[in-house]
Amino acid sequence: MAEYSPYPQVEINGTVYTGDVVNSVAIFNGRTNVDEQPRASYSTITLVTYDDVYPAVTANDRVAISILKSDGTTPHPIFAGYVTDVSASMRAHGSTGYATNTTITVMGALARLANKPTASTYPKQFDGDRIAAILLDVYGDTWAQTAPGITWATTDPTVTWLNYETEIGVIDQPGDFEVTAFNQGVVAAQSLANLTANSALGVLWEDGEGRINYTSSSERVANATNNGFETISADYIAAGNTSSIININDIANDITVSYKNNQEVTGEDSASITTYGRIARQWSTILENGASAQQLRDLYLETRTLPRRNLNAVSIPLHNPGLGSTLRDALVEVYNGKPVSIPDLPLPIYRIPFTGFVEGYVWELAKMTATLTLTLSDYGLTALEQTWSQVSASETWNTISPILIWSDAKVVA
Repeated sequence: MAEYSPYPQVEINGTVYTGDVVNSVAIFNGRTNVDEQPRASYSTITLVTYDDVYPAVTANDRVAISILKSDGTTPHPIFAGYVTDVSASMRAHGSTGYATNTTITVMGALARLANKPTASTYPKQFDGDRIAAILLDVYGDTWAQTAPGITWATTDPTVTWLNYETEIGVIDQPGDFEVTAFNQGVVAAQSLANLTANSALGVLWEDGEGRINYTSSSERVANATNNGFETISADYIAAGNTSSIININDIANDITVSYKNNQEVTGEDSASITTYGRIARQWSTILENGASAQQLRDLYLETRTLPRRNLNAVSIPLHNPGLGSTLRDALVEVYNGKPVSIPDLPLPIYRIPFTGFVEGYVWELAKMTATLTLTLSDYGLTALEQTWSQVSASETWNTISPILIWSDAKVVA
């Protein structure tokens, strides 16, 4: 296989830094717990300059980061955001001059959403429509607010009014669950958006171009069904950074899901209570219908009543020359919710072939190296009950444990 070097490129307000100037880049994106929404992404960048040359960067400057794909020429965006902190320190000095480290902290779009106000009211609507309305209220321009020099001839023909603003990505509409009307006045946009997403098992996340996206519960499953899973062999995973964990705090066996006007649906698992004691948990939602609340209750009873093994970290060095170009480029394009399978993890790490979704990831970049660390969740933790026809058509029996039966197909390892 050919050697690979990522050559990270950092663009700050239109000025591009690359090569030896970019000493290191770290990027953190997503979440570690499927019961919470992703936090704002952030990046720490260190640039090295010499003598009186230094990067022109200040708070609130826009930053975009990209790395090369396997062909060595195609840059792919992996992060964008706004500068929050800039610090400088002496790296080295001598008779011929000195070198300076400039360390830049950059926050993603979700951090800015936390400081934006919503509208005061929203009608009863589906979750994706609610998220779209919130984001348009926060970021959406009117036609009169657009730059006067913009013409249709210079505008991407695929752009819609919803995604015209750089902060708004793809919003899955209408969504899966109806949420109640909101009339509690102006609140923080991120708070209401997170409550909506949590209520509907959706995910609010940032992509590599710094845009906020929303994926509904069923869209994740549809993506896996239509496009299959990205298969990663354990041969390409760094052993020292790969781990799993079982935590009793994940167990819930006395479950309450609240919905409109503080109504509740409840359920419990007697076998789990006998074994682990009663562990009560309440999910507060703004769902409109009791039937929807029952769907969530049933999912939690199916997947939260036993200890589950979580993949804590899976690290993949993309500069490994044995890694194929197709897989490397697919990982360069990683995103929250990407379907992933790892069929050959050691049994102490995961007892069945892993199938699930990317929940979060960390990039560690230098000129010649790129390591991607994934946080993953089991498919069953966010997928409502499915039928045989909903299983990905690309799934084959030789990728599935020969002892697996249909009644166990959603059991979390």
